[in-house]
Amino acid sequence: MLIVLDQVDSTNTFLKDRFDEFPDGAVVAALEQTAGRGRLNRPWFQQKNNDIALSVAFKNLECGFHAGAIVGLAALEVAREATAKKDLFFKWPNDIYAGEKKLAGILSEGILRQGKLAGVVCGIGINVNSDENALFSVGQPATSFFALCGRKFEIKNLLERLEKSIGRHYIKYERERAQILREWRQQNRLVGQVVELRFPDGKRLEARFSGIDDDGNLIASHGGETTVFRCGDIKILPSLKDR
Repeated sequence: MLIVLDQVDSTNTFLKDRFDEFPDGAVVAALEQTAGRGRLNRPWFQQKNNDIALSVAFKNLECGFHAGAIVGLAALEVAREATAKKDLFFKWPNDIYAGEKKLAGILSEGILRQGKLAGVVCGIGINVNSDENALFSVGQPATSFFALCGRKFEIKNLLERLEKSIGRHYIKYERERAQILREWRQQNRLVGQVVELRFPDGKRLEARFSGIDDDGNLIASHGGETTVFRCGDIKILPSLKDR
């Protein structure tokens, strides 16, 4: 099921407030968001009729990490097919990048019923037709399908393709969960690179991205020690051999 709204404050908020009204796997998209948001309540900018903003209701999931893996793999598939760019990749924990620039971001939120997790709403925002001026206003290095290819894309067509891809990956997850998570890890191409861990309290730590555990946490090594990084951001740094 794909529902496309003209305008909404946030597709995640819309679907969370109406979670019980929609079937499992329902996709709600908006041509314009007035209060889009990402992780840590950061604003997500979307140009009207130019970019993708959608959310998915997962009623058979109890893990936001798994929801993000399903939606992320679907979005990566559609983005690569549409742009013919094969060098797109995941940047832990929830972004899709092209080189050093952000193309998309994912936000998963749990749905509680009587103190128990009843499901997950997973939203994704993808920069599609945003131009240079719009991307500059994001406040961090960002790119779009238009910036990568030099042409405009039809949003509703991409939404239909993305909804179908999400459905396929969800079905595959229910049959081969380990395979979906393995594919998600494989597309996190920063594994092995030196990164800067940025903790919520402001602390920063330079370490090597060693891997991702079964709960989606980043495993980093530094000075002979290992850190399990559960929450925060990472910054891509040049490899030690390049310094």
